[in-house]
Amino acid sequence: MGITTLLLADAEKIGFALPINIVKKVLPQLIDSGRVIRPWLGIHGKLIMAKELKEVFTFSLVDGFLIEAVDPDSPAENAGLQGGHLPVMIFGDEFMLGGDIIFAINGKSLGHGEEFETFLDTMKVGDKIRLGIYREGKRSEVVLTVSERPMLPWDLSFQYQPMSFLWEKFGTVSRAKKACTDFFSYSWGLASAKK
Repeated sequence: MGITTLLLADAEKIGFALPINIVKKVLPQLIDSGRVIRPWLGIHGKLIMAKELKEVFTFSLVDGFLIEAVDPDSPAENAGLQGGHLPVMIFGDEFMLGGDIIFAINGKSLGHGEEFETFLDTMKVGDKIRLGIYREGKRSEVVLTVSERPMLPWDLSFQYQPMSFLWEKFGTVSRAKKACTDFFSYSWGLASAKK
């Protein structure tokens, strides 16, 4: 069950919907402020398991969230977090190595992906969080304040395009569906850390 967010009438009424659990999560914000307020750290990356990567690399790693990129003017950049600079393909997955690895959040280790997902689900604008950081073989801790995700240029440009734009840009139903799903997940602040 969900709320329909987009219909592609030219494609035999293919529709896209937000799951009801997402709607329940954001509805109070929509009622209170008229918009969805999305928390933002300004990092992009992947969860890694050091054990799996040690088969390939000899340098020191820890389990956690590998920061591959840091957004400009973000809480992460202001706290001094660093993204990667070395693109590497490992077992068919691309990694941007060289960035910090977040191994703990508020003192809790990120030994499994569930801890990170739980953290993302509970994070709120204004929260102060302590991140355990692993950089160049050394552990340290940074504190940052979660801010509201700013409106980005592509947030609005996609919304007001005619439906024919999807076919011209993506060519097939499956590619258009993935693009729409990615867009709505990202614009509602639900982009996953999983790849």
